[in-house]
Amino acid sequence: MAENGLGSDAGSQEYLASEVINLDIEELDNTEYAIPAVEELPSLESILTEPDCTSLSGTDDDFGLTSGEKLGSSETTSVGSHLSLNSLNKSNKASQPTSSGAILRHVILKGISSQIVSASEKVNAGLASAVAAGGNMLVVGTSHGLVLGFDSSQTLRWCDQEARHQGSVSALCFNYDGSRILAGFARGHILMLDSSNGKVLRTLTDVHPLDTAVLHVKFTDSPKVALCSDSGGSVFELNFTRVMGVRGCDSRCLFSGSRGEVCTLEPLLLNHLPSHALKNYTLVAMATLSKVIVVCIRPRMRVVLTHPLSGAPIAPPQLSWQLVVIQAADASRVIDPVLALARDDVVHFYQVCTEAGSRVKLSPLRRMTLPYTISNLRWLNPRSLAVLDTQERLHLLDVRAQDNLETLDMSRVGISYASSHFKGLSTGGNVSKAMALAGERACYNTVVTFGTQLLLLGTKSLHVVCIRTWTERLRHLTMQRRYPEALALGLSFYQDKGKAVVGLRGSKQRRKQIARDKVCQVLIQYMEELNHCVADENAEFEIVTTCVDYCIQLENTDLLFGKLWDLVSESEGLKASYLHALESPLLDGSLRPRLPPLIAQQLVTLYDQEDKVDSLQAIIVLLDVDCLDIHQVTTLCRQRGLWEALIHLQTTALGDFTASIHQLVPILQSMLTNSKDSLTRDSIQLGNALLVYASCCLAGRGFPRDELPEGMSQRAKTDVLRALLSQHSSLANDTERQYPYLRTLLQFDAKGFLDVIAIAFQEPEFTSEMGLRQRQRLIDILLNIVMPSTPLSPRNPDYITDEQRNLVLIFIANEVAENIVNLEPSMLNKMIEILCTDSNMGSSHELKTDKENAILGLLRSKKLRNISDNTLLNLAERANL
Repeated sequence: MAENGLGSDAGSQEYLASEVINLDIEELDNTEYAIPAVEELPSLESILTEPDCTSLSGTDDDFGLTSGEKLGSSETTSVGSHLSLNSLNKSNKASQPTSSGAILRHVILKGISSQIVSASEKVNAGLASAVAAGGNMLVVGTSHGLVLGFDSSQTLRWCDQEARHQGSVSALCFNYDGSRILAGFARGHILMLDSSNGKVLRTLTDVHPLDTAVLHVKFTDSPKVALCSDSGGSVFELNFTRVMGVRGCDSRCLFSGSRGEVCTLEPLLLNHLPSHALKNYTLVAMATLSKVIVVCIRPRMRVVLTHPLSGAPIAPPQLSWQLVVIQAADASRVIDPVLALARDDVVHFYQVCTEAGSRVKLSPLRRMTLPYTISNLRWLNPRSLAVLDTQERLHLLDVRAQDNLETLDMSRVGISYASSHFKGLSTGGNVSKAMALAGERACYNTVVTFGTQLLLLGTKSLHVVCIRTWTERLRHLTMQRRYPEALALGLSFYQDKGKAVVGLRGSKQRRKQIARDKVCQVLIQYMEELNHCVADENAEFEIVTTCVDYCIQLENTDLLFGKLWDLVSESEGLKASYLHALESPLLDGSLRPRLPPLIAQQLVTLYDQEDKVDSLQAIIVLLDVDCLDIHQVTTLCRQRGLWEALIHLQTTALGDFTASIHQLVPILQSMLTNSKDSLTRDSIQLGNALLVYASCCLAGRGFPRDELPEGMSQRAKTDVLRALLSQHSSLANDTERQYPYLRTLLQFDAKGFLDVIAIAFQEPEFTSEMGLRQRQRLIDILLNIVMPSTPLSPRNPDYITDEQRNLVLIFIANEVAENIVNLEPSMLNKMIEILCTDSNMGSSHELKTDKENAILGLLRSKKLRNISDNTLLNLAERANL
């Protein structure tokens, strides 16, 4: 256990054998150590966020350096060489690898870490025990009572050791502007320091019981009010005074440890939002082992929330505030503080808001259960939580999606725990057993946030973990040649679905454009990997298909048809992979059906060579016709029997709605003549295509899908109907009977063709006066085909079977029953006789039912008045109807 003040110093000389820094803190001054005068110091935040070649994000560098290896300059050294002293695990075992390190960036502050070790060795400063950052300063407290002040360049500016006799520095805190520091000690003292020079401004000796260790010191928004808690579990309000130039402090107890021992507290700070509705309130969240209490201490004392807690005895409670943009039920947005409170494996979120009458209220937002025990919890930004578990794994959580985005192993940091402070070892150990157990994994003052960075203090080192900016995350992956991961991440930024996104700003459209430009750069890098793949076909295939996919998703056809095509066109294998990758996005609509003519020609040729005729037909139908080589494609369609594609090209490219009827129906007739017994696959495909085409055109729709251009619908209906009703084909011989196209379609599929006509009859063109005449004409032609004056032999190619004739007669009977068309009584009588002849012979039950319904329909409409009832009964009995 890496406890403050209890860690062994054995082997420390060996640790710095090659890197001894001759530092005497007692005699430190600017002249002796040549500390440069800097007019305008950079902020610590700028130092923490600038690129660092020693980033230890899990894959950048190896923590496991030997004691003689350096992380950087001669003034620094890795703490990985002394894990046996600093880690929770006594044995120096290899830690588990991190998940990826693509989101979180882990950096050792080498300058500060080096001076912590040197101070421990040279002036017996002890091990690091607390850390805080504010303004452009960072301070580290040690287990022997020293407070070290570092500036933003990691230079030691001052050292305060006036309270060495007070034991370990147990708590540190900056005020809101970084000018003052509060330092709490294990033996009960509290100091206020000037952060610029380390000068002691106040010594607070009687603000809480002296036989208890200070566990927390916290400034509030008011520079005159602070808070502290001790190992007795009590919380005190500190009011700073200055009378006649003499600084003082008044203390009052906010919460007594006798009512439940407070393990941690967090005031809500709103200094950077001076206009917020809660600005005049001072809220403090306090957590015991059994509950969280939120109190308002300004303008008047009031309890705002009490929330019960439960968990394992060694699970310390956690509190953390964050300002979050929250969308209300009415779609309005507000910026309100959100309190994350947790213990063991459960995190609760509460929103702070003001009700009517300025009453402060905390409303529950959600609850999250984690698969590990929490040791520390901190907000990094409004959407991301950093959670350290008791196995020293750091988890980055997306609060909204409740996803664990990344996990880093922090066991080699050697985190400094406050167990000795919670046990009260420096004050006689007069604490409860529960308090002592909760402190085993307490690291409230050694795992802290500064802005969006997480500071982790080891006993001999200081580490920083921050979320990489979105560009850094992409660069991190591309430097490791993890291009598919980088592209997937970049696409999530482009689609506004990214998590833990830092640095991508602007309007939604602007962010989308910025992300697209950056991801396209990554895509180009990945494409250029094709030049480095030596005889690795699988890798090349993966690159090509991935690049095609992302070019399409990023809507960058210039890159898709430009650079990528240039890279693959010289290799037959790569070109085939590229062309295959176009199929799916073309068919699902994610890629516009407009390819460069050369690429379209190559695609058609490839699919023809590979005999992928179904896919080829679907692609031809989909593509804009001006992308295609019409001669190549029409020739191929005829050779391969791609009838849908051929019909589509004739109507779309040539604008001819009759060509398909005049040219393809004779081909179907020839197929039917040559295969009397059974239909071939090719004839079925052609016949079905013609039926669908006729149906689409007669209904004024495009074939095989979509709508016709404006003004073409009427033309399609007129042209196709005229073609179907042609008395002879364009290549008719002397023996051809009338109406060959209607006859052929009836022979192919009478029921299907009659359904097409029935659908067409619903169009306005067939319900007007002229349309009804066309309807009558079509019925007369159908009767002429199925009831010829001279019967045909079954061997005749124009022969209509009994079933086909019955289907046509049923159709006509239904039309007559609806009073839409008229028939001569003699013709109607003849039609009834045919329908009532040998109904059982070769007739299906469905056909028999249709006959009955047709005759009943004629009876109801009184169309059979010229036939006597006895005659009808005899016909029905004969037909077994």
